Amino acid sequence: MGIYGQDWASYQSDEPGLTGLDFVFTKITEGLGYTNPKWVRQRDHVKRHGLVWGAYHYPHMGNDPESEAGFFLDQVAWQPGDILVLDWEGYDKANAGVSKARQRTYKEAWLRYVKGRMPGHRVGMYCNVDYWKNVDTTGYCGDFLWIATAG
Repeated sequence: MGIYGQDWASYQSDEPGLTGLDFVFTKITEGLGYTNPKWVRQRDHVKRHGLVWGAYHYPHMGNDPESEAGFFLDQVAWQPGDILVLDWEGYDKANAGVSKARQRTYKEAWLRYVKGRMPGHRVGMYCNVDYWKNVDTTGYCGDFLWIATAG
């Protein structure tokens, strides 16, 4: 039996369906300048229904990981039990020219920085199987790893 969750972003409604879910990770930030305008309402919806809630950051891995992590952390008044997550993937234009070595360096630096600033919170990452098997070489994922699949 698995634990089922979803990642939500601004393209979803303020209150997506929760049937069958154990947790939801809501996109808060991307890069150094984007903040999801729906994240507060999405978070409140999840918490109102008693599910585990986490927030995630989508990186632009050519940037400084600590600057991006700081931007992410500064957007939220964190509460006990909130989970902090790196959405580690680089299939978009923002990450197209970033080497695998740089992506690994970014991942480790971001996770360690966030855990250092937020030691009372679980800090982890999610990615798909391809990224975990073909980009990662260290196995470091913070406190946890969520292998995301569609469906």
